[in-house]
Amino acid sequence: CGYCKSEDDSSKSYGFCSSSMSAEVYESLMLIGWRRCGDYFYRPTNHDTCCPMYTIRLRAAEFTPSKSQKKVLKNAEKYFTGKDLSITLSPAAFSEEKFQLYKRYQIVVHGDEESEVTQTGFQNFLVTSPLTSSIHRPGFGPYGTFHQEYRCDGTLFAVGVLDILPSGLSSVYFFYEPDMKHLSLGKYSALQEIQFCNVSGFEFYYMGFYIHSCEKMKYKGEYKPSQLLCPTSLTWHNLNDVISKLEAFKFAPLEESAYQQRVRISASESSELKQLFPPRPPISDLRRVAIHISRHNVTVRLQDLTPEGQRILGNIL
Repeated sequence: CGYCKSEDDSSKSYGFCSSSMSAEVYESLMLIGWRRCGDYFYRPTNHDTCCPMYTIRLRAAEFTPSKSQKKVLKNAEKYFTGKDLSITLSPAAFSEEKFQLYKRYQIVVHGDEESEVTQTGFQNFLVTSPLTSSIHRPGFGPYGTFHQEYRCDGTLFAVGVLDILPSGLSSVYFFYEPDMKHLSLGKYSALQEIQFCNVSGFEFYYMGFYIHSCEKMKYKGEYKPSQLLCPTSLTWHNLNDVISKLEAFKFAPLEESAYQQRVRISASESSELKQLFPPRPPISDLRRVAIHISRHNVTVRLQDLTPEGQRILGNIL
């Protein structure tokens, strides 16, 4: 696990790869708890994983910066006074300048070995995107994946990788010049992205996953008022209203009735806990797939089907 650093097989999720997907379809997946990493789309198995993840978003128009966030803006303004600061947005594309900045960031900030940071890895992770769109937003252009470049006197010092979707901006990754770490550029970029949402008329700012059990990921809750998606009911809840639930259990449904059921089950009684998330029964053909989906509203894995069912469904997809 990249969050709790567990070395055993404790991080649980399921997903699929897609070389092409419309931004509109991806947004519909994101709103039910999915996320992408390059061309891999995944959803955490929250009741079974070591670090439960909740989709988090912010209504950009309702955001008011805190005292510490205002300080970040003030320090940046002071630092860039008298310098030519530019922040530009363009479709995601590779350049050697971006890659070298990313490489320095990964080595210094995340402790990667130099041999681990490759052009191919960078392109697959942050440049090549499966997202497409034929819909053009007035005054903006098609949705998809973009790079927001930060330059000071012409020198690139940070890049924000963004998925721009119909209802808002989804922050994918951010990397910066390690020598400028004192400016809290991660927080600075988030504030700039929220401002971009407001200026461009986007309703939501999506920050990926909130992980309450991981201290380094709890910072996302500092941008208020943020909302978390309940993985069981797929309803949105204000973060401040559900903190006590997140403190009580490693994983808890956020919708009240499901949470009360969770409360009645001891955390040590794993067999009873699984009753909240029953295993998928075996499925023999597409007719049973359709019946199962309509009755239980579940996602069916391809390996649940017979070879004939897999062939037919594969042709449909």
